[in-house]
Amino acid sequence: MARKAKKRKVGLIPKLILLAFVIYSVVTLVSLQIKIKDQKSESERLQREIEAELSNQAQLKQIIEAPVDDEYIRTDAQKQGYAAPDEQIFVDTSGK
Repeated sequence: MARKAKKRKVGLIPKLILLAFVIYSVVTLVSLQIKIKDQKSESERLQREIEAELSNQAQLKQIIEAPVDDEYIRTDAQKQGYAAPDEQIFVDTSGK
């Protein structure tokens, strides 16, 4: 007698469950790829902002570390209407 291999029939419900799982997996993978791409572009944008801010900070640090020119500060303060204590400021009102 020859033995015949019994084929086991898979029902419709397990096939539907497997199909649903595969579809869910594909949708999840595509969604994650889109999110990764968005996050990479956001990261690059933030990196550019950081580099610009670091450059700005370096320029400000140079200005701060530059030797102070007292005459420049005094002249600029006078232009803005400030005066040293007991300093008399004469304004030309002749209109020339």
